[in-house]
Amino acid sequence: MLNSNAAAMLLAIATPVLVPIMTQLLVLSMDIPESGRSVMVAAWLSLGLAGFLWGTKHYLDRVDP
Repeated sequence: MLNSNAAAMLLAIATPVLVPIMTQLLVLSMDIPESGRSVMVAAWLSLGLAGFLWGTKHYLDRVDP
């Protein structure tokens, strides 16, 4: 999808900083109760696992010239 690895590296470096900030902003803006916060954590973990599995499949299916 990308010609350069720079964008992927930038996202990988920025993600651990951006995810907690985004989660906190969603919790504050939507006034989510304490029980709903565990749902947010489960959603982030599911999204992370799906991205990892997709990236692993993409890496293993690559064709080297």
